[in-house]
This record gives sequence, C-alpha cells and structure tokens, in this order.
Amino acid sequence: MATLDILLTQLDDVGVINNTRKELIVLIRHIIDEEWDLLTEQQRTHLANAIGSLALNVNAIVQPTNAWLRLCISDLQRVAGQRLSGDTHRDSELDKVTKADLIAAINSVSLKLTDA
Repeated sequence: MATLDILLTQLDDVGVINNTRKELIVLIRHIIDEEWDLLTEQQRTHLANAIGSLALNVNAIVQPTNAWLRLCISDLQRVAGQRLSGDTHRDSELDKVTKADLIAAINSVSLKLTDA
C-alpha cells in the first residue's frame, strides 16, 4: 500500500504530524466504509488496533510525537497484506466488534484532533 509507505517516510518530520494523523483517519474511514464486508476478523482486529494506536498518539502527553503512529501504520499494513494473502481466520469474540463501534472510535479520535 503506497500511501502507507509515504506516511512512514513522514513520521520523522514532527512538523507534519497532524497532517499524517489526518491522512490516517481518512484511510481508516475508507477501509471501514468501503472494505468492511471484505475484511476477515483478523483484519478487523488490526484495524481496531490501528485506531487505538492513533488515539494513543493523539492523546499523548508530550506533543508533537510520532510515538504509536508506527504501530498504527504497521497494523494498517497487516490489514492490506492479509487481504492479499487471503487469510480467513474467524474468532467469535471479534464478531462482537461492529462496524459502528469502529466508526465511533475513529470519529472520537478525529474530534480530539480537531479540538487540539
């Protein structure tokens, strides 16, 4: 996923951290809105982890920081990579994490970033 590779190169430039965060939010929303039904449970787990990592980055006490963004991007790469490999792992507990849950989570991160 070229976009993720580009975002990785931007992480050391703390001057563009907010732009990088915003681009990650757009990418995550796209995955939720356009690809949700195609995602395996494992991919959904990585997507949820990416949102959590992004939230931890946005809410970090010391700002600006790129801490947690590398993990966010790594999880998004796993979403893309597993889609290519055809992984179909299922976990009934993960079925309880809904699309609406992840939309609410990414919207919360987006609002926090907008308010900052």
